[in-house]
Amino acid sequence: MAKYNGETILYYSCGNGERETELEKVSARQGVKFKTVGKDDGRVSIGALLGIGEYPQDDEGKAVEVGGEANEISEEVMVMYNFGSKKMDALLKAIRRSPLGKIDLKAAVTEQNVGWTLFELYSEIRKEHELMAEADGNN
Repeated sequence: MAKYNGETILYYSCGNGERETELEKVSARQGVKFKTVGKDDGRVSIGALLGIGEYPQDDEGKAVEVGGEANEISEEVMVMYNFGSKKMDALLKAIRRSPLGKIDLKAAVTEQNVGWTLFELYSEIRKEHELMAEADGNN
C-alpha cells in the first residue's frame, strides 16, 4: 500500500454505491483518504467538507452550510485535495485501470475554489467539461 501524505478525495457518487465502493478500494491501494459527500452537502464549502479549520464548522467539527440555494448535483464528482502531480497521476492511472474506467467530473482543490460550495465547484467543472467536449468535437 502507498504511503499516506495527507491526500484526500471527496467523492459524490450520485447514488451509485458500486462506483463508490470501487473508488474507495482504489483510494486505499493508493494510500489516499476517501470521504464520501451526500446531496445535502451541496451548500457546504469544500474547505469545510475537508475539515480545514478556517472554514465554517460547528462545535463538533462538522461542516456548516455557507451557500444559499443549490440545485441538485446530478453526476458523480471527485475532488482531490493535497495531491502532488506524481500522486495525482498515479491515482488517475489506477482509476482508469480499474472497473471505474474514468471519472469525468473531477477537480483539484486550489486557493481559489477551497471556499466554494460543492455545488459551485460542480457547476464550474461541469461547464469546463462541456467546453472541452465541444472543442474535441470540432477537431
